[in-house]
Formats: sequence, C-alpha cells, structure tokens
Amino acid sequence: MVHKFLQEEANVSYCARTVTNTEYDDFYPTLAEGNTARAVGTAFNVASKDVLVKWVESSAERLGRIDVIIANASPMHMEGETDHWESSFAIDVMGFVELVRAATPYLEKSPLASIIVQSSFMGLEFYRSPPAAYGPCKAAQLQHVQELSHFLGPKGIFGSMPSRRGQSFARAVLGSFIQRPTRNGWRNSD
Repeated sequence: MVHKFLQEEANVSYCARTVTNTEYDDFYPTLAEGNTARAVGTAFNVASKDVLVKWVESSAERLGRIDVIIANASPMHMEGETDHWESSFAIDVMGFVELVRAATPYLEKSPLASIIVQSSFMGLEFYRSPPAAYGPCKAAQLQHVQELSHFLGPKGIFGSMPSRRGQSFARAVLGSFIQRPTRNGWRNSD
C-alpha cells in the first residue's frame, strides 16, 4: 500500500510492529523524476490508545494534513482463547475506532477524505477455523464502516472496506453506503 501512495506522490506516515525507516530506501530511486514523496514509519502497539492518538497528531503536524487513513493492523488470531479475543478486539476493533476518532478532525479539512479498513471475507463467511476472534472482529469493522459512511459521508469523508479477495466484495456489500463527492452534492458509488 505504501508503495502505491508514494508512486502517486503522497507522503505517508505508517505504523508497524517494527520499523527501521529504511524499508523504502531501495524503492525511492524507482519513483518518477521529481517525485519527492517519502514514508515515515513509527513502531508502536495499535492497541495503545494514547500512543495511537499522539501518532495521528504528530503525523498531521509532520505532513501538514491527513487525506486518507488505512486500518490494516490485526493480530489475525485464529484461536479462541480469551487472550486472543481481547487482543483481537483491542487491535482490530478499538484500534480502528480510535484511529478514526483521532483522524476525523483532520479528515474533515481534506478535499477528498477517505477511511479504509483492510478486512477479510471472514467478517461475513465461515472459514474452517474453530470459533475464534478474527472473523467476528472483522464483522465488527464492517458494521462500523457502514455507520461511519452514514455519519461522516455528509462531512465529505467516505469509507471503504476492501477485502483480501478484492474490491468487488466490498463494493457488493457496501455499494449503497460508500459515497463519493460530486459538484452537486453526494451520490452513491453505484
């Protein structure tokens, strides 16, 4: 994802479990001439609300604005023990909720703001695992994206939920909820 944003000349602030800030050094020379976009990474636990909020604020200050947020963090627990549920809820659900809360004031100032949550078909379908945290937490993300689209869409912020199986899944499920700005107001993406 970061590669694509850099190719579009967008500066990126990203978080990950581990960051060296050399991850894209080999990629930068492949960018078009004159493209000075750069990515700055920060290592932290997305389940930590205070750290997440500070990261969003410092990213907005460093970049000057925030146009797009992408929730992609997940412990991907396919087990059903209590600690797996707690970890999945803290990262998949509350990490996403707090990211949106912290970024909304900045997104409201953007001409084309977007909220994207990288999810999974397991939020809607059973998939061979025993009862586990991953699927239900992805289903919670889907519901929250729908709520956000209705609440934030009129403010110029639209939501999307691509799955690892592709955009068509998300568009089929969320087609009536994803809104796009037009010169005359808002319209559905279909």
